Amino acid sequence: MPSPRRNFALAAVVAIWLAAVCAYFGYLLRYSSSPGTPEMHLPAATGLNLRLDGKTATLVLFLHPKCPCSRATVGELERLLSRCRGRLMAKAFLVAPAGGQEEWAATWMANELRTMPGVELQIDVGGRIARSQGIATSGDTILFDKFGKPRFEGGLTDFRGHEGTSAGADRIIEILDGKETKFVRTPVYGCSLGDLGAQNANGVKQ
Repeated sequence: MPSPRRNFALAAVVAIWLAAVCAYFGYLLRYSSSPGTPEMHLPAATGLNLRLDGKTATLVLFLHPKCPCSRATVGELERLLSRCRGRLMAKAFLVAPAGGQEEWAATWMANELRTMPGVELQIDVGGRIARSQGIATSGDTILFDKFGKPRFEGGLTDFRGHEGTSAGADRIIEILDGKETKFVRTPVYGCSLGDLGAQNANGVKQ
């Protein structure tokens, strides 16, 4: 029969293990639901070289190819474009460190966006264009109407790395349907572009 001391030790180990597991999952929950730094000023189409045709709205995205959260954003972008076919096109800016644009242009995310119908891809060397728009978080998205007026700024996911229905995508559709007339802003869930800007395409800090 196991001794009381042995039973106590086993119970203590189990309790510590359970506490560690709970703490870990608590951290994951807090991380996944923590938005990035919000943009504080109204975005503008100036300097983005958008192809405004007076017929189609444009969705502009700023992404870092090594942000795991933004893989979900790319998936949501594809679904949104499919749902809004003929009413929406997109331009994606991939933030790349100076001197590493060729390396970044060959990443999974770049190749995925390059082959996605309705998407124009541009490498944002050094994050210059992102900074001009006040964008600090990967996955930040701006909707411009067919005349270049900003209508929405925020994320396409409700949590970090989460695919599925989101407040951001719903608001964009409401704007395109004419059900929302005011400028709308939602949280962005992604990695800091500033933190990732010093990495190479393999995720190694330089």
